Amino acid sequence: MRDERWWSTGWDRGWDERVSRPGERVYGALSDESENLRAEFLASDDAPYGPGKCAGCALDLILAFGEVVSLGGTMRWDSQVVGHLLRVWAPGIVKDCGAIDEMPTVLAGFVRFVHRREGVDPLTSQEVAREIHESVRRIHGTVTWSGRGPVDPWLRDEELRDYRDRARDALAASVGGPDALAALDTEPLPDEEFRWEGIAEDIRTPVAEYLELLDEVTDAHLDVEHRTAMRRLLARIALADPRVFRRGSSVVRGAAAMALVVCEANDTIASRRPGANVKVLAGWFGTDGGVADRASIYRHAIGAPSTASYGFTRTPPALGSADLLISARRAAIIAERDSDDSSEDPY
Repeated sequence: MRDERWWSTGWDRGWDERVSRPGERVYGALSDESENLRAEFLASDDAPYGPGKCAGCALDLILAFGEVVSLGGTMRWDSQVVGHLLRVWAPGIVKDCGAIDEMPTVLAGFVRFVHRREGVDPLTSQEVAREIHESVRRIHGTVTWSGRGPVDPWLRDEELRDYRDRARDALAASVGGPDALAALDTEPLPDEEFRWEGIAEDIRTPVAEYLELLDEVTDAHLDVEHRTAMRRLLARIALADPRVFRRGSSVVRGAAAMALVVCEANDTIASRRPGANVKVLAGWFGTDGGVADRASIYRHAIGAPSTASYGFTRTPPALGSADLLISARRAAIIAERDSDDSSEDPY
């Protein structure tokens, strides 16, 4: 291996930036077989469009790996070999170099070229694409290729597949799991009385005050389904963490925060849009703030799962229970669950 300070200066000597000079590869001289393979790849439709110096460096590293490691020969590029290259070999050779960032796209094109050339089973090719995607995600976190130039179609497909899987997991979390998601219906929540069973005697007075405020607001501004959902939430918080009602904190703000938990989960209230937003909801209760922090406490009290939004798609906070969701929200979840999103791009 040559000293990085020696070979890095060679990029400014007028050579085509896509490649390094034959016989002076940045990771050592390559065999004639690898040189021929390199030339054939760069002339193919699988080569990255408009690669620069770092892409050429990444290709040198890939070809050197094929010769130095020799896991079954230059032609054997399966998911195990690719995983070893990305997770072990390349990070141990290169430090603070753009070749690491460019490698996923260059490697995907190179392996696809080799597989097509050798007639490799398409399933093996798909496994390699998945391995490249997963390796990058484990090193750098969630993979987002937007804004980083041309992206290999394999990696884009894997990113979309990863996005869809995670989005579906978020849907399942919002209703209580995969089985609940599969069995979800759109029946309206019934007009249901508050259930006092199991609630400690010493907190019944403050709980009743919360209940009165929640009922007043839902009757004036929302509907029966929201009222039932809020009554259920109030009962669950009282059972799960009665300390909430023993602290002597503001009942008005507490009730507003509980309403926010239900309304955000049902996408009734959202700070991102005009009309019904957090400020409006707080006004319904006659308060002007301190609602969002309290809402987080209540979500924690009932063990609500933590979910993330993917791409530019906003996901309402999950409560982990379908019986806290109104029929309109459940219908939206069903529509997303059953949608054919094969052409959608989250970015």
